Amino acid sequence: GFLPLMVQLAPGMYEYYHETRGPGDVFWGPSSGASYTYSFLWPEEHVGLYLDETRQLLDQSGQNGCNMVNWYLQDWWREVEDEAAIAREKKHLASGPGLVCGLGGSPYARSYVAGPIPKLHSVHIANAGRDNVEDIARFIRECPTRPLFMFLFAQIAEDVWEQVASDIDALDERPDVEVMGMDRFFLTLQDAIGRDLVDDPLYETNDATAETWLKQPGRHRLPIAEKMCDELAAMAGADPVDRRKHIADAGWTDLVSRELEGVGGDREKFLTLFEGRPGLTEVEEADALLYVAFTLAWATVRAAIEAQGIYANHRTQCIEDFSRTCGDICDTTPFEKLFDAWERWESGAPEIGEVVAWCRGIAVETPKLRDALGPDESEEEFSGWPPRTI
Repeated sequence: GFLPLMVQLAPGMYEYYHETRGPGDVFWGPSSGASYTYSFLWPEEHVGLYLDETRQLLDQSGQNGCNMVNWYLQDWWREVEDEAAIAREKKHLASGPGLVCGLGGSPYARSYVAGPIPKLHSVHIANAGRDNVEDIARFIRECPTRPLFMFLFAQIAEDVWEQVASDIDALDERPDVEVMGMDRFFLTLQDAIGRDLVDDPLYETNDATAETWLKQPGRHRLPIAEKMCDELAAMAGADPVDRRKHIADAGWTDLVSRELEGVGGDREKFLTLFEGRPGLTEVEEADALLYVAFTLAWATVRAAIEAQGIYANHRTQCIEDFSRTCGDICDTTPFEKLFDAWERWESGAPEIGEVVAWCRGIAVETPKLRDALGPDESEEEFSGWPPRTI
């Protein structure tokens, strides 16, 4: 895919892509339509104009469908599940075969089959260096009652082209799997929907999928969360000058975009990610520490509820599920205080002393979650499932 606005802004590059297009190339709109923006955040009086322009530019650029992503990490961990925004996208882009979203794979993330065209969340990320064919086969085994339409993203990585080519060769040996280009994939899906062969939700979820996609990764993130909460409490309680320097040098403020086990697996790099960056000022410190503490608290909350088989995406639902299911395991108060401070952040950050106290609080309570919900000794070798995002 390429930016549909290239038709107007960079016609020479647009023409080059078409002139060098091979017989197996299928163009598909890349990210969020005409240009990279999140349509669910647009004002109601303007969003229809943007989506109509997107449809016109997709048609002009030879891209039938589109990857319409909507992220908002202040409130959602994965794709924003805004049914009104999805309905608008489907209405204005309905002349195409379908829409996709999601930069991380999960059968629990919402797909929207009903309506004028389907919109699917990615169910898997094809990673370089993984046995992606076995990953696909595993999901097939987990979902025995559904005809499967698996939309896959490929990881952005140096070796991914060779990986995908190898995977396709291996899938050619499986008569139960067919790899399709995006246009044919969605036309086939639409045909299956029209014949009532596909249910909504699209992917089956059961005990096997809950163990693979929720419980196992949730369990194994809890020991990492415990370690990081300890480090956060020690950093938060340090001398203010040292604290401001450490927040700046370490990758704490980068945590929101990283999976917890990935951060835990490369501690030295993470803790020196921005080494030498100017230290925070006293004015910036409370905001930065709240950002870091909340982000880690949210990661811990998600791990705790997913370890129980509860899908975690929206911030408010996460803390409600956490307080309901973990209140007899630990004192949920410091987590709730951090979530409440995040909710009221635009009116000002709390005093630094309050945030330090909450950092110490989650460090005290997280080991209780790890003991109650974390892995037992037989599970020490965790393979890092699901695969990392793209």
